[in-house]
Amino acid sequence: MHIIAAFLALVIIALFFMFRPPVLMVSDPYLTLLYGETRAWIKQIEISMILFRPFIPVVLSGNAPSEIVVEAIKAAHRAPKAVLFPYHYADAARRLRDELPEIPVLILGGRHEKDPEDDFIIVTTDIEADYYRAGVYAAFLVQEESGIVVFHDTNFIDSHQAAFENGLEKGGFLELEEVVYVGSQFDYPSWRGISCVVAGGPAARFFERGMDIPVILFSWVDPRITPGNIKVLLDDSPWAMAVHSLRMLEQGGGTLPSRLIIPSGRSIEGESAIRRLIK
Repeated sequence: MHIIAAFLALVIIALFFMFRPPVLMVSDPYLTLLYGETRAWIKQIEISMILFRPFIPVVLSGNAPSEIVVEAIKAAHRAPKAVLFPYHYADAARRLRDELPEIPVLILGGRHEKDPEDDFIIVTTDIEADYYRAGVYAAFLVQEESGIVVFHDTNFIDSHQAAFENGLEKGGFLELEEVVYVGSQFDYPSWRGISCVVAGGPAARFFERGMDIPVILFSWVDPRITPGNIKVLLDDSPWAMAVHSLRMLEQGGGTLPSRLIIPSGRSIEGESAIRRLIK
């Protein structure tokens, strides 16, 4: 009797779960491929369990017209709990909001700043927090009497540099003159004496060199396919940000730090001290 009762309870819970309005997330094949198809499937289950409702990706071509995106969302569910849009689908988000204003719409903005004239609810990446944490890790990765190269994108500003250097100092690396900042459109000519790289922006030429220098990488990429010198990843993909972003809907959006990942088998000495400094 106890087994039958437990089975019936599980069936009732499963049915309750399945019939709750889902959260939909617009995605595209490139994003899924970059993130990792198996990883995305596992994450979908994980997010569904956390939300206790189905979490369903709506996968479309990255250049799908807004009207097609909206029709695909309508076909996925007539009344979803909420719909998440990566930033490059903002036009489709606007169209859905205009057609179905009762459905909560949230844009995952990544490193894009919110347009003050737009009343979208948007969650963006806390870039300063990410650079601070990268600085703490870099301080533990860099060797004595050596330097650090930071590749950054065009959105890199003084406060990001200050946050990174604050993290370095908290981690015990005080030789700030040994830090070189390089824009993504440039290359760094001499790697002598460099023992840590922070890839906060594109760093294709560095990776083409195939050097075995520890790297802190800002990326959505599946950690399992990264080379062994990638020691830390900061992931602000929609998959990584979805749960906490949904919790910010009622607050009207805001900023969140990336998910910090240390790939399996690449532990860093002093990890407990690093986490204390980050907290």
